[in-house]
Amino acid sequence: MRSAQNHDAGQQPGGAALHPRRRSLLVTVLAASLVVGVVAGLYAVLDEPDGSNAGAQDSGPATGPEDRTESGIEEPGASEENLDDSFPTKSSTGPRVPIDSLRPSEPIVTEEDGQEIEGLDVASRIKIINDDVTVRDVRLRFDGTVGTYGIHVAEKDDGTCPENVLIDHVEVSGTDELDVEAIAVYSPCPYVLRDSRIVNVGSAIRITSGATIEHNYIVADLTESGSEAHRSAIGSNGGHDNRIVGNTIECVGAGCSGALVLYGSFSPVENVLVQANLLNTTGSYCTYAGSLESKEYPLAEGVRYIDNRFGRKHFDTCGRYGPVAGASEVNGNVWEGNVWDDTGEPI
Repeated sequence: MRSAQNHDAGQQPGGAALHPRRRSLLVTVLAASLVVGVVAGLYAVLDEPDGSNAGAQDSGPATGPEDRTESGIEEPGASEENLDDSFPTKSSTGPRVPIDSLRPSEPIVTEEDGQEIEGLDVASRIKIINDDVTVRDVRLRFDGTVGTYGIHVAEKDDGTCPENVLIDHVEVSGTDELDVEAIAVYSPCPYVLRDSRIVNVGSAIRITSGATIEHNYIVADLTESGSEAHRSAIGSNGGHDNRIVGNTIECVGAGCSGALVLYGSFSPVENVLVQANLLNTTGSYCTYAGSLESKEYPLAEGVRYIDNRFGRKHFDTCGRYGPVAGASEVNGNVWEGNVWDDTGEPI
């Protein structure tokens, strides 16, 4: 800049005087250069990564791998269902294909070991009497015309139970003809039910021994005025070695005893894990925990209620009279980490 000022003063290097016309031309050139330099400097400032217009051509700030979650972009596989405090919903369970893509089917009784029942819209009933059967991505339109049970895992002719039965991503929905006392899923035998939804039924699931009921949406909401049916979303009259984990469990309407009821009526209630479920009901208590003096086998053993959440959808006390009856902390029974869903306060 000092050299430019010397030229502007009318001196060539070496001290020779400039002709006036050349002096005027040189001043013009120097002024234009100065303007170009200033404009270029402004663009350089505006184009700096830390400038206020950084990323203006993008829909939002540029993000690197380390901050994609903070920017609101989901990581692969992330969803509400993966959060610790979430529960299954009607839309997150059931068949993973459009219902109208399922192929119509008559009622089914299995015929061979290893049979796969998949991609079907089944009328009335599915009865399983073989080993290694899988029912997957199926809807059962349960009307009760073929039997009292919708999905029935039944004993074989020799009295033994089918082994390795999996019921996965299934919907059982009651029709208008269904009797309120019908049961959507019943078995005296072990089976696994997961990622499924059961709706518009009087009683949803009846378990005995060896059942795993995991990550399902279970709502027993079919009711009938004046009915004497004793209903529940999940119920047991005795049995052992059952797992009930991560479900939404609700019983609504007349005749509901509770959302989850464990009664020692026909045999003791033993070794049952009830963990990380959400319970709501219009019944007397949200759950009956297996130790009830009025039953033939009044003391449960090894029944563990852990980290469940009790809702206030119908009553401030979850059930009409409270969240739980028949809970015992002797004989290996555990009551731990169970809280009100809305406040997180312990029960």
